[in-house]
Amino acid sequence: MAAGGGLQDRVEALERRVFGAGAARDWADPSAPAPRPAADGLVKVQVALGNITSKRERIKILYKKIEDLIKYLDPRYIDRMAVPDAMKLQFILAAAPDHAAKLQRLAQIHMQQQAVRVYYKQRVKDNATSDVSTSTRRHQDHV
Repeated sequence: MAAGGGLQDRVEALERRVFGAGAARDWADPSAPAPRPAADGLVKVQVALGNITSKRERIKILYKKIEDLIKYLDPRYIDRMAVPDAMKLQFILAAAPDHAAKLQRLAQIHMQQQAVRVYYKQRVKDNATSDVSTSTRRHQDHV
């Protein structure tokens, strides 16, 4: 009941802030008439939602799935699951061929990049040499 009393106190405080000091109901004296528009509105909305969802089976299933999803997304959930070491090993071994294939492909790409670098380096060197020899011939022809 302590949690319910705390909620009542919070609703009363909210009503006093929104509707003024006389708006909150004195829960110690239930016979005291006091308007509770915020609490009444919240109760009406809760009842209406409850009625709608109780009539719709799909909505109930959806609420259940949302609760499950929230539970599974909780980082502490995996800690509560007992996954045997053999299953963990199977996950790791299943991923190993994929990782090996990716590593092999990366090695091929690296070798291709090295070959392209050597090719362009040699080409630049050849062009520089041919430019020097061409300019030397031009100079000799000119003289």
